[in-house]
Amino acid sequence: MLLIPTLLPKRTRLHFNLEVQKQIIQVKGRPDQRIEAVSASYRSMEGARPSFGVLNETHHWTESRGGPDLYFTMRNNIDKQDGRYLCITNAYLPGEGSVAEEIRLAVDREREGLAEDSGWFYCSLEANAAAPLSKDWAPFIVDTIRGDAVWLNTEVIVQSLQDTSVPPSRQRRMWYNQIVASEDAIFSEAEWDAIALWDSDEHGFRKAFNLQPGDEIVMGFDGGKTDDATALVAIRIADRMAFPIHIWQKPEGPSGDNWRIDDREVDSMVHWAMRTFSVKAFYADMALWESWIESWADQYRETLLVKPNARSSIGYDMRGNHERTTRFNEALIQNVLDRKIFHDGDPLFRRHALNAKRRENKYGLSFGKESRLSDSKIDAYAAFLLAFIALNDLAERGKKAPVTYDSSLYQF
Repeated sequence: MLLIPTLLPKRTRLHFNLEVQKQIIQVKGRPDQRIEAVSASYRSMEGARPSFGVLNETHHWTESRGGPDLYFTMRNNIDKQDGRYLCITNAYLPGEGSVAEEIRLAVDREREGLAEDSGWFYCSLEANAAAPLSKDWAPFIVDTIRGDAVWLNTEVIVQSLQDTSVPPSRQRRMWYNQIVASEDAIFSEAEWDAIALWDSDEHGFRKAFNLQPGDEIVMGFDGGKTDDATALVAIRIADRMAFPIHIWQKPEGPSGDNWRIDDREVDSMVHWAMRTFSVKAFYADMALWESWIESWADQYRETLLVKPNARSSIGYDMRGNHERTTRFNEALIQNVLDRKIFHDGDPLFRRHALNAKRRENKYGLSFGKESRLSDSKIDAYAAFLLAFIALNDLAERGKKAPVTYDSSLYQF
């Protein structure tokens, strides 16, 4: 509020009949028309009728500061007036649960097809995931990311970026506007986005290097029933490109009430994938889906080149293979960081990967949900890991596809 008086010239004050003070700006003779700063006490805001609200630095609006309560109260007050609100923020720290983070996640859920359009217009200039902090590149990157904040001194910022007393993650959030993962996340947004590969079609729409019928692939499956998601993920053998064939997840909001996965739809998708692509290996977590996995194994065991264990050609017990799963989880993480495996940029697949948290055990680094009751799903990442294990088993055991013949060439 201390800045606003310097931004209002005399002509503006006279035109709108403004009385400008340090902490309040009022239309003379109209006490109901004013601009004022409000406290962080949401209870004192109940019943107010603002037509417009500026929510500043919402990455600091955390639970401990009463931020969510103030946000909910302001939204209710403004919505009653058919008003508008503007949120201004720096990049948030993932995992803090700030208002800025919740708004971003809500917008992501709309893009991922899990929620209806709620009316947000979200605009963020963010540096490329691979943007370096070096003196050679930083001036160009800072000039691009700062947008119209021309008062920022690029030279001073670039010098600040070289200061090793400040963590690089904090520098990237502040000056590159990058969402950098909390310490227990397996991947940061930058690390995951760095291995996304896609092309554009003639209309400019993003088009992944899509799977084609007949492509040789391996598949991974992780399933839930009600609250947990279910995912079928493929990795193309030729270029190690991952594709979510399908992710089933409970929709957000009222449409998710009484939602339950359709087992037969999942079964149909598995059979479609087996018919459409040349599937060389298929590993599926046994939990909750034993009967379906047994039926898939009975039908396709002769066409699969490797199997996860001696008992099943498809069923993989993630609960009983902690050491092996941990070892391959560490290998998958390193493959992502070294950019030796790729994905098609699917937004929901991305969300599941970013939700996965580091979980240490006696064998090394495994993964898990934020908490047992967390709504942040990771099933697509689990399916991705199972496909990765199948891919490595296929390579380590030296299995090759059997020679196939076109029967039309042999007519007797």
